[in-house]
Amino acid sequence: MVQSAWPFNDQAIDETQFSKWATRFQVTGVDLRGNVGGATPLAVTPGAGMRVNVAPGTAFIRGYSYESTTVVSLDIEPSTTQARRDLVVLRLDPLTNSAALAIVKGTPGSLSDPATTRTVAGIYELPLYRLAIPASSTSILAANVQDLRRWTEMSSGYWSTATRPGTVPGETVQNGVFGFNYSLGRHEYWDGDSWEAMIRTGTLSVALGGTGGETAAEARTNLGIRADTLPTNGVNRVDQNITGFPYTLQSDLDYIGDKLPANDRTAVGQVGNNLSFEWANNRLHVHIDATTYIVRLEGLN
Repeated sequence: MVQSAWPFNDQAIDETQFSKWATRFQVTGVDLRGNVGGATPLAVTPGAGMRVNVAPGTAFIRGYSYESTTVVSLDIEPSTTQARRDLVVLRLDPLTNSAALAIVKGTPGSLSDPATTRTVAGIYELPLYRLAIPASSTSILAANVQDLRRWTEMSSGYWSTATRPGTVPGETVQNGVFGFNYSLGRHEYWDGDSWEAMIRTGTLSVALGGTGGETAAEARTNLGIRADTLPTNGVNRVDQNITGFPYTLQSDLDYIGDKLPANDRTAVGQVGNNLSFEWANNRLHVHIDATTYIVRLEGLN
């Protein structure tokens, strides 16, 4: 096995070695932090006819740096009588010392993505967008353009509110930069307009998976959970009416006993015209129309 190491002074380093070295520090992807392309680097939009336009942007592809400072238009091969899928890719070719935007044509009649080339030292294609090409189409529709961009990883910073990125005059804050703000005791990121906490505090709405309330009562109300009070053991009545009965009565002998004699009945909580409840002799009695049932509750004496 041959052993090697680099870089050292007075040592010739070729591009393959540099690529291997650089990929250990950054994954392949589009650079959202760069100042080229703004918030939409290498974004694809429909052009005239069978063309697409790719916005300016930068990318890091298998250890190589790519930059486009102008809109690039790409031609799409004419559609046939069968639909297909094409890919917009960033293609690296070390043999020609180039990295450029390109189209990988799909197979007519297939709804699968075409295969891309991703070698260790040769051609490497980074998918950016998927294009759905309908049969016999003459233009590219925005609805048929799907974003596949992956982003380069970002390192985390450590700062105070006074020393955040962008506090130095003329310094540009890159979108997506994040770090720990020890003044506020939180992780935060720059969304392009302001610093936002990565973990939100306070009340989380029901729509976002929370309860929308600060107390148990508010949470029950917002989530539609009933909080009716059941009679305690030894209390011989229902203290308040129950405004609904969400349970299904079953004719199981383990739960429904004999009819309750009229002279043993006590105070009744009325629900509607035909359904009421009462607590008597340590039993819950359910009255439906003219019939009374005894519901046996386990654990009561």
